[in-house]
Amino acid sequence: MGLDTKYCDASPKTAQDLERLLEIYQEDIGPRAAVVPEVQRCVNKWKKEDVSTVSSSDIEALCACHADIYPNVYILLTILGTLSTSTATSERSFSTMRRLKTYLRSSI
Repeated sequence: MGLDTKYCDASPKTAQDLERLLEIYQEDIGPRAAVVPEVQRCVNKWKKEDVSTVSSSDIEALCACHADIYPNVYILLTILGTLSTSTATSERSFSTMRRLKTYLRSSI
C-alpha cells in the first residue's frame, strides 16, 4: 500500500477516504483543521519525490514519515500499519472446500 502516487491526488474518492479516516480515528489524532493541511503538506512532499524512492509499504512509509513534522500523519500511518489485512480466513475456506470436493468425487 504505502504512499503510492495514486493516493497523492485530489480526487473526490481520496478526499472521501481521508474524511472517513478522520471520522473513525478522531479521538487518536488532532483537530480536523490541523490534520487536513498536514496531510496535504505530506502529499505534496511525496509528489516531489523520485518514484523509485517512494515507499512501497505502510511500514516503509511510517519509517520515512517524520513524527515531529507530520505528527497526525505519523499516527494515521501507525494505525494503518497495524490493521490486519490478511485474507487467510477466506483462503482456508477455499482450501477446505477443495478438499471436500476431492473427497466427494473420490467416494462416488
